[in-house]
Amino acid sequence: MGLTALNHVTVRTEHLDATKDWYEKVLGMRAGWRPDLGFPGYWMYCGEAAVIHVVPPGYELGGSDADETGNFDHVAFTAENFDAMRRHFLDLGISFRERHRADGLFRQLFVYDPNRVMFELNFREPGG
Repeated sequence: MGLTALNHVTVRTEHLDATKDWYEKVLGMRAGWRPDLGFPGYWMYCGEAAVIHVVPPGYELGGSDADETGNFDHVAFTAENFDAMRRHFLDLGISFRERHRADGLFRQLFVYDPNRVMFELNFREPGG
């Protein structure tokens, strides 16, 4: 018994297409296969895994409403090529924060999607 991996995170939004477009353009994810669930939405893929499920309000599979979801703060991804991603954000005019961890193992970029979901991108430092 025990957890083995993060499967996905669901993002609730009234702006399905704009959210999908942001994940594709800004983070380089792609919209991919999604079963017919009887309501609109997108599954956003990072590699072979559908890690972000984008749904309209009221169609969360967990059946909750916004007041029940608690204190979820952010989603973190491991990423590659800090300088290229930073430049990409600048070229797109995307606001972000960056941080160099004191332990010298990672550099990080923090960016918000159109729904104010924060993404933490972790880039391993060479030799870290």
